[in-house]
Amino acid sequence: MYGIKHFSARTLPTGFQATEKIGKYLKNKSIDLCVSSQYLRCRETAAIVSKHIHKDFIYDKRLNSYFIETPWHFRKRLQNFLNTIENADYQSVAICTHGLVLSVLVSLLTEKHFTLKDIFSPPLPGELLVIKNGQVEVISFN
Repeated sequence: MYGIKHFSARTLPTGFQATEKIGKYLKNKSIDLCVSSQYLRCRETAAIVSKHIHKDFIYDKRLNSYFIETPWHFRKRLQNFLNTIENADYQSVAICTHGLVLSVLVSLLTEKHFTLKDIFSPPLPGELLVIKNGQVEVISFN
């Protein structure tokens, strides 16, 4: 938990190496849209990936972490983001965001029931989630 540094916390130095590896892995992948949370740690992470894939990330507040809102509003905001993506008909989207946000996005995209276990075991920093046809593949760069 970041406390008062919720919005301004920086990327942990231990995450840079894995992020560099993710950027190199994505370098030759076809990505239609790159989008990130507005929070500093995500902007820093997105910048590292961006230099490898030569695409800029767009910052979208709908991908910001859960903070002072009801769970219903949080889920609705993420569903709104997914609806926008689906209506644009992108084939491949790179998303840089927070663990809980990723857990809920996975739940929405795979129609998997979201449980308390998902809250306490989100994807780890340095893990790339590939979601295709309702299936999730986790690739670790740690």
